[in-house]
Amino acid sequence: MKIKLLVFALLPLMAFTTIADWVKVNVDEKATVEFPVEPTKQGAEGTEVWMAKIDSNSSVLVLRLDFSGFGMDSAMVASNLGNPEFVNGFRNGIIGKMPNATLASEKQYQLNGSTVIDYVINQPASDGTSAAKVIHNRNFFVGSVLYSLSIEQTQGKEQSGNRDKFFNSFKVK
Repeated sequence: MKIKLLVFALLPLMAFTTIADWVKVNVDEKATVEFPVEPTKQGAEGTEVWMAKIDSNSSVLVLRLDFSGFGMDSAMVASNLGNPEFVNGFRNGIIGKMPNATLASEKQYQLNGSTVIDYVINQPASDGTSAAKVIHNRNFFVGSVLYSLSIEQTQGKEQSGNRDKFFNSFKVK
C-alpha cells in the first residue's frame, strides 16, 4: 500500500521533469544546439530545418537561414536589424505562417555580440480536435546567418525547464 501511495505522490512530479539525455547537433561549422531527442533534418544548403517531437504536448524546431544567399552580407543584416520596417516584416512573416496567431510578447537584445529577437506567440486551436499552443521563438542573428529556435507546447502544459535548456544549449563557436 505504501508503494502505491508513493507512486501516486510522485506521478505528478514525474510528468513535469526535464529530459536527462539531450542530443547535441552541429547546425553548421559555427553553431551547436541540443535537442531533447534525435531530430530529423530537412532542407537544402542555405536553409536547413531540424525538428523533434518531445511528447504529445511539445515539439522543437531549429531553422538555419543564410542571408548571403539573398545577397545580404553581415553588415547589411546588422543594418536591417536597426530598421523597424525590416523587424516588423520579419515578425509578421513568422506570425503570418500561423493561422489566427497573436503576439504575446517581443524582446530584442544583444547577447554575446549577436542580435537576438524573442517572440512568445499564442495560437488558438484551429479545429475541434487540437489544443491551443504557446510558441516560444528565439532568433539569433550571427553575421549573415539566422538561427531560429522554437518550442511549441500545448497551452497549460508548458515545461519551462525543457524550453530554457533548449534555448540555453545554443552555442556559437
